[in-house]
Amino acid sequence: MNTLSIPEIFSQFSYYQENYLSLIQQPELYYTAVEGAFVSVRPFATVQLYLGDLLQLWFSEKWLVESTRQSWIESYFSTQTEEQERVYLYALEGQLWSKPLQAQAWSKSQHASCTIQLERTLKYYCYYKALSAPQCKLKPEQKTYHHA
Repeated sequence: MNTLSIPEIFSQFSYYQENYLSLIQQPELYYTAVEGAFVSVRPFATVQLYLGDLLQLWFSEKWLVESTRQSWIESYFSTQTEEQERVYLYALEGQLWSKPLQAQAWSKSQHASCTIQLERTLKYYCYYKALSAPQCKLKPEQKTYHHA
């Protein structure tokens, strides 16, 4: 089975946006492995994230994080305007009840991965658990992690 990297996904991001609904309905495409994409929130087991999981989380805007906005007074007096940027989460790691949660995210503007700290671990974990996925029997090589 083919494994995608995060840079590969974002190099064809418009394709995934346009075909998102059909991709998440086809098990053979939904369950495409994505390198480095996982949820590891203790005390729960580490879970591999698949292409379909990420597309649902990103396009529903559940796993998008925006940079902190400047107040109007800060932006008025600042010589630099801080451009608001969205980053796309693809890996979570931490404890359920402790803060902060460490996440790996992709910055579209910088074309690079970054590590960020997130509050509300439970929120992001619940968004993941609420996903619906097509039924599919995983092949033995896909069972290194399990899908919830």
